[in-house]
Amino acid sequence: MMQAAMSFLASRLGMVAIAAVLGFWLGYDAASKGAAVRALRAENQSLQREVNQARSDLARMNTALQQAKNENDALSQLQQELQEKVSIYVAELEAQRAAAAEQAQAQATDACRLDRNDVRRLRAIK
Repeated sequence: MMQAAMSFLASRLGMVAIAAVLGFWLGYDAASKGAAVRALRAENQSLQREVNQARSDLARMNTALQQAKNENDALSQLQQELQEKVSIYVAELEAQRAAAAEQAQAQATDACRLDRNDVRRLRAIK
C-alpha cells in the first residue's frame, strides 16, 4: 500500500495533486494572513483616530487651563487692589473717628466754660 501511494505521488497526476494541495494551502495561508493584515490595519486606523482625538482634547484642555490661569492671575491682581483700597478706607475711617472724638471732647470741654456774658447773667440773678 505504501508502494502504491509512492508510485501515485511520483506519477504526473500525483505531482499535479501535490501541487494543487500545496497551492491551495499556500493560498489559504496567504489569504488568512491578508485578512489578519487588513484587521490589523483597521485596528491601527481606529487607534490612530483615537490618538488624534486625544491630542485634540489635550490641546483644548491646555487652552482651557491657560485661560483659567489667566483668570486666576487677573482675579488675584484685582483682590490685591481691592485689599489696598480697603486698607486705605479703614485708615481714613480711623482718622475721621479720631478727629470726631477730639472734636466731641473739645465741644464737651467748651460747653463747661463760662464766658463773660455767662458770668454777668449769673451775677444778675437774685
